Parts: sequence; C-alpha cells; structure tokens
Amino acid sequence: MFRSFRISQINKFRVHVCVLIVLIELSDSGAAFGQIDAARNLLNDGIIQEIVYGDLEEAISIYSELLYKYSKHRRIAALALLRIGNCYEQLERIDEARVNYARVQRDYEDIVDLMLIVRSRLRDLEVAFPLFLTEPNNGELFEVGNNHTITWNGGPPGGDVRIDLYKGGVFFESIIERTFNDGLHEWVIPMVHTVAANDYRIRITDADNEFVWDESDVDFRIAPLEVTSPNGGEHLSRGETYSITWIRSYSRHEVKIELIKNGDFFGIISPKTKNIGLYVWTIPDTCNISSEYQIKITDLYWNTFDISDAYFSITP
Repeated sequence: MFRSFRISQINKFRVHVCVLIVLIELSDSGAAFGQIDAARNLLNDGIIQEIVYGDLEEAISIYSELLYKYSKHRRIAALALLRIGNCYEQLERIDEARVNYARVQRDYEDIVDLMLIVRSRLRDLEVAFPLFLTEPNNGELFEVGNNHTITWNGGPPGGDVRIDLYKGGVFFESIIERTFNDGLHEWVIPMVHTVAANDYRIRITDADNEFVWDESDVDFRIAPLEVTSPNGGEHLSRGETYSITWIRSYSRHEVKIELIKNGDFFGIISPKTKNIGLYVWTIPDTCNISSEYQIKITDLYWNTFDISDAYFSITP
C-alpha cells in the first residue's frame, strides 16, 4: 500500500516538474546564450537519464555536476537539487531525499513555486522540522583548547539534538549525545587531536529522528599546532636570521622546535620555547646544504605536533 502511494506521489511530482521546466524556458527566454544555456542543457540531460532511461544514479551525477558548475543560476540549481531529492525517493534512500529537499527549503525559500513542492514532499516524508547547521559552515579554523560556538536553525521545538564530529566523511567522535534544541552549543575542542587536519565537519541530528540532520557544507580545520613558515618552497641561507611561525593552540605550555631532513630528525632548534607563535632562528653556518628540510613543532605538554607541509631549502 505504502509503495503504491509513493509511486503515485512521484508521478504527480514529475508532472509538477515538467510544468516548472516550461516556466524556466519562458523566464529565461530573453537571456543570452552561454552559461544559462549550458546549465539548462545539463538539466535536460539529467531529466532524460532519470525519466526516459531510468538511470537514477547517472541522473544524480549530472544534477550534482550542474550544482557544482552553475550554482549561481538559482532557479535551475534549485530545480536540480529538487530532482536529486526525487531520485533518492525513487531509490528509496529516504534520508538522503529529505536532506536534499530540506536544503532547497533552506537556500531557495524565495522561489515560491518550488517551495510549495518541497514542503509537500517533506510533509509526505514526515519531516516537519528540518535542521540547518549555520556554523561551522564556511571552512573555519578552530584551535584546540579554545571555545567555539556551534549554531543551527530549525529542528524539533522543545526537543533535543545530537552533535557529532566527522573527519574525512567518517564519524570521528560524539560532541554531545543530547542537548536542548536552542540553536547553539559551546564547544571546547579537547586536546585529543594529535595533528592538524582540514577535513572536519559537524553533523547535527534530531535526537529522536536519525533521518533529520544537517552537516557543515564544507570542511573546516582543527589546528592543535600548525606550522606556517617555513612551510615548503622557501630558500633560506646559512648565517641569516628568519622567523619560524605557527598557529598556536590555546595551550600555554612550551613547545619544542626541531629540524627535519628528508623525513628524519636532523637537529634541535629549540628544546623549549614559549608557545607564542613565533621563534627567531639564525641558521648556523655549519648547517648542511639541502633542499629537503622541514620544521617540526611539538607541544611539550600535550605532545601534539605539526610539520611543514613540504620541503624548504637551506643554501650557502
């Protein structure tokens, strides 16, 4: 019974979309050829794969390409996102359908006719209160040991949410299992992250409905320590004075600075110095000439560290 109802709803949805495609053609008929024309053609390619050939995965791939290349053409981009949701419905991947419909509702609320369809689909899929993560959401840099605010909109009124940390698209750790849905949570990043990394995301989930969630749109960085100079490609001279710099963690403990050559320990620059993000280094005249040096900085209390991203050179 449920499956028959779903198919009927999807067929009705296709009719609505066909009408919307005509509206796009009419509203953009005076636009110049170029990106708008390419975006429309890509949209049509996706619809052909979805409806004519029934290749839903290929259709999702095409719609996603459209979103990546032509997101500034808002109406077409919104319709592509809507179609992705519909494809996931047909694949019975309902949680992914919900997420895509919710993103249309979040990012394109000014496109009224699409909003009517999206809200109808979310009602049918029983998502009355979608969640929208607002921070971190723009590639921020978070320092270990410091206080950061996680914020969001929506969610169940009077209910609770769960907040998790993901790394590289994989669950990393729970930030809080359950907290009141008041739109913010203060997070002090614990000293457990041993290296700097730039592929973290926050995911917030309705504590009573695992299918209602949102996550950071792009990765953000967590930096226990992060070497910023020399960080690769520099040419330094023996006998000259340079600044070794780093993004310091909130830790007030001392750091150790080492010189690495071809991946191996070469020598101590400073066994202990204040964690202020700067150390003035005069390169000894006796230092070997090489193009395979890196700097390693270690927090002496937490044993967190970072190394230059690439080799730098020391010359005569």
